[in-house]
Amino acid sequence: MAFDGDCHLLAQRALELESQAPVVQHDPTECEMCAEYQRDLMEFARKALPKLAEGYLQLSRRSMQAFESAKLRGRFLEDLQEENQRLQKELLAREGELDELLRDDASRKGWRR
Repeated sequence: MAFDGDCHLLAQRALELESQAPVVQHDPTECEMCAEYQRDLMEFARKALPKLAEGYLQLSRRSMQAFESAKLRGRFLEDLQEENQRLQKELLAREGELDELLRDDASRKGWRR
């Protein structure tokens, strides 16, 4: 369902009906204008309410799916950041070990000379 387009058209029609509403409502059986308005309003309601309900439920489902997807992406990002921090620490430790080995190697070479 193209909810945005339908919703726009339904809103326009609802405003049109509202502007055509009789100032004083009479018994529709006694007043032709009130009867016509009531007929138009009921016809509109029969068509519009199911579409609005379907659109609302669809929008609600999509919203929930987007929320769940965002939560999953957030968790994935947190996991990646934790893994990045762990790897950074490991890299620093390895660099420290390498520096120590290079110093030891340099001191051994200096001792032999």
